[in-house]
Amino acid sequence: MAIGQVDKAIKRSRQAQKHDPVDLIISTLLGMAYYFSRKFNEAIAEGEKTLTMAPDYVPAYLWLGMAYEQTNKYTDAVAILMKGKTKTSGKNAKLNALLAHAQAKSGNISAASSELDELSIRAKRGYISQYNFARI
Repeated sequence: MAIGQVDKAIKRSRQAQKHDPVDLIISTLLGMAYYFSRKFNEAIAEGEKTLTMAPDYVPAYLWLGMAYEQTNKYTDAVAILMKGKTKTSGKNAKLNALLAHAQAKSGNISAASSELDELSIRAKRGYISQYNFARI
């Protein structure tokens, strides 16, 4: 996937999943491969399946939220990212940034601004990558 061979990544991830169908990392990697190949509906299905297996598995919330956003399902993106935020007690900066971005895309600028303010406050107490601010 990292060298742009997403179709090969999908094929290999599916093969790995046949050997271990409940492995969360394999499922997440398959969802990522679908995402990067612009097969967003498949990425959504894989993300939902992953969260059915493990509702506390935060990486699945990130990729599922991004896939929802790519299909213009902003309400679903906000909802799933908000759930993920709850699972991390709001301490995952990347998730917060993705949530703010989805909120802004959905037209809820005040909610996005609140997330941005929250990240700014956290950045004064510890390191937050500037990429997260740029994402918003």
